[in-house]
Amino acid sequence: MSLFMWSVWAIVLITQNFSFTFVSRARNSGSLSKHAWAAIMSNGIWFAGQLMAVSAFMGIITGKFGIKLALFAAAYYTAFTVAGSLLAHWWALKTEKGKGAVGANSKYHQVTNDEWEVIVDAINHIQTARASTPRLIGSLGSRQSGYRSAKLGG
Repeated sequence: MSLFMWSVWAIVLITQNFSFTFVSRARNSGSLSKHAWAAIMSNGIWFAGQLMAVSAFMGIITGKFGIKLALFAAAYYTAFTVAGSLLAHWWALKTEKGKGAVGANSKYHQVTNDEWEVIVDAINHIQTARASTPRLIGSLGSRQSGYRSAKLGG
């Protein structure tokens, strides 16, 4: 493979794993349109990547590259696919929101960090107020009444 093809392969590998990560996250979101778009992108890039990968792998299998270049190709492939996955994950963490976020579902509400802090503060306030309230009712309920419960009916 020429230097130009190695460079193109690097871009294809990054894009390929970006799209794989994107489709995986889209599958776990609440958005069917995002999933459809990601699946088309993922499968299209996979096909283009296979054209280049098969060429490289055939060169390795036939011994055209030699052991050093074959090991380099394996490391190259791994490095650029990992870079694509990490780049997609970073991008997703910065941009996902609403139904497009991982875990989004119409049955559940996602709470932002700011909203969660308000909830925690409210719970702490309630617990503090409750701790300072006299426990007259609680202390009455702890006495033994002498009554036992029984199951009624059959």
